[in-house]
Amino acid sequence: MYWLIDLTPGDPAIMILGNAASPESIAKLHEEFHLDDPLLVRYGRYMWNALHGDLRTSYKTKLSVAAMIAEKLPNTARLTFVGMLIAILIGIPVGIICAIKQYSIFDNTAMIFALIWISAPAFWLGLVLIIIFSLKLGWFPASGMGTGFWGSVRAVILPAFTACAAIGAIIARITRSAMLEIMNADYITTARAKGVKEWTVIMKHMFRNVLIPVITITGLEIGIMLGGACYTESVFSWPGLGRYLLDGVKSKDTPVILGCVIVISAMTCIVNLITDLIYAFVDPRIKSQYKSGGK
Repeated sequence: MYWLIDLTPGDPAIMILGNAASPESIAKLHEEFHLDDPLLVRYGRYMWNALHGDLRTSYKTKLSVAAMIAEKLPNTARLTFVGMLIAILIGIPVGIICAIKQYSIFDNTAMIFALIWISAPAFWLGLVLIIIFSLKLGWFPASGMGTGFWGSVRAVILPAFTACAAIGAIIARITRSAMLEIMNADYITTARAKGVKEWTVIMKHMFRNVLIPVITITGLEIGIMLGGACYTESVFSWPGLGRYLLDGVKSKDTPVILGCVIVISAMTCIVNLITDLIYAFVDPRIKSQYKSGGK
């Protein structure tokens, strides 16, 4: 990332100060942040400081990048949590119903809408939702985080739905496909032959055995959502990590870009680790493999 940023055209000092800035001001900013040093020297200095927990200061605001990330990360985490909750609560039931009622009107309609949600860009969907639910109906605010409990709840609905629309559609399609693969399995037929209630067969025998792919895609999408929230946060003026990263890219603010990338990468790794650990609780066979491997 450091090398890619350096290869991009543009001088950070000019991008921050503007084209009308005097040569003295540009030279002063270059000297302050050592922008004229060789690339390897700048990279080595940054990595040495990063290994000691110092993500340096922003070229533009002169504020600590670590402090700004700590301030904005909870906002992005809140948006991600609400978005994933909506995606799971909608995607999994829709996928189950579509599998049970395969090729029905509900199944065909839901899969068409799922294809639309997956294909729709986040910034376009966000603008459409703002026009309909903010400007026309006035149900939700168009920007900001709101004040008070209910104000905060109303403010997070539209950005969370914008961020999770494609993810919910993917979860629905994955759930449907996984359910269809095991609907005619021998143990499902045996359970029905024993007189087990259909709802019990669906939830205990079928859905429980498709949890692994659902959990996998959910864990992956959380990491994608953390990194891809910049579009949603920009449209709704949400003061989160994604918007902070996008502002850093616009001004070629290397410490901001790298700090955000490091944090997002670390959080993605943590989410993937938690996902792997959840496997052992969902599927006893995986847990037994861990135990046998330890012996």
